[in-house]
Amino acid sequence: MRVLVGLMILIACAGGPALAEITTVHNPEQAPRSSTIEYEEVWRAGADDDADYLFGVIMEATTDDHANIYLLDTQQQQVCKFSADGQYQGLVCRKGEGPGEIDNTYNMRYLGDGRLGFMRMVPSVMVMVDTLGTPLPRLEFAIDHPEEQITFGGMFSCESAGDSYYGSGRFYLVDKSKGSYMGFVASFDNKGQQV
Repeated sequence: MRVLVGLMILIACAGGPALAEITTVHNPEQAPRSSTIEYEEVWRAGADDDADYLFGVIMEATTDDHANIYLLDTQQQQVCKFSADGQYQGLVCRKGEGPGEIDNTYNMRYLGDGRLGFMRMVPSVMVMVDTLGTPLPRLEFAIDHPEEQITFGGMFSCESAGDSYYGSGRFYLVDKSKGSYMGFVASFDNKGQQV
């Protein structure tokens, strides 16, 4: 770590590209016993008996490049879209087995390029729609199984970066003497093949 810091300073001194100013944070010797946080309500949704939508259990929220907000309701297995100022824009995804529909989904990500992704654990599939709710081709992940016998398993969380995906999940083991499950983290290419 010290070598990298020294190298960065050397590059800056040698006339390299200017580095952004680094913010310094000074923490007190002893943490305060309590602190007060003041919240400001920007907009509200679902508090009244609105006929357009009804919330179940909101487990995930994300935004797109235009500051639209997407809420994954895991109880109803649907995704509501709101504008940045809180105007309801409709459903972009709902429960089902068809293209662009979700079921048993607890993970949602904005993938960039106008795409939303929803991770299914078993089978390990990312259902994708555009920000208007139009179904896109889904991505099936090919996961190398452990040598141990498993009852089932798959990914439950996935992130994207460029053309790569990074997922974590579990394999539930038949032989309980080795534990009940084995966790994993893996990287995948844009075709779902494990790297």
